[in-house]
Amino acid sequence: MKRSCLSIFTVLGLLLTQLQPVVFGQSTQTAVPAAQTARAIEPGSAVGNVQPPSVNRTTQNAPALDPAVEKVRRSVEKTGMAQKITVFLKNGDALHGAVTKIDRDEFAIAEVDFQRIFTIQYKDVKKTRSGYGEINLLTGKRVSQPKGVRIGVMAGLLFLIIGLPAIVLANTKD
Repeated sequence: MKRSCLSIFTVLGLLLTQLQPVVFGQSTQTAVPAAQTARAIEPGSAVGNVQPPSVNRTTQNAPALDPAVEKVRRSVEKTGMAQKITVFLKNGDALHGAVTKIDRDEFAIAEVDFQRIFTIQYKDVKKTRSGYGEINLLTGKRVSQPKGVRIGVMAGLLFLIIGLPAIVLANTKD
């Protein structure tokens, strides 16, 4: 287990240093130099009255995002950095990989099948799922069981382990 984790992190590190990210969609924000974000002290004002720039102030001035975009962003943040994720794009593509970067408008994953790093904007994502399935040997595509199927399988196993012996014991006490 330790060797496989070490191998995965080594490969991800090599991918991060060697490959250029691919951007789905265009970014609407431009980088602002740090010198422009700092507030100047006005003449005649006390230094104690000047508030340093904070993250809350920038998020209050930012426009509200679409609820679907916020849902995708929360899902990616819940999955976490360096965790397996499946991303279903609005154009019908599905990407499987590990999260390498999470920003306010986009995130990046190290795709396992293409062995590249993809930068994806939240607005281009239909839905996400933590983890990714194994490759189907017949079709060559990754398959991951939906949550409902996993819940059904677990309920069936629970019935076989607890319910079936309980029914047999109840019928044998006669």
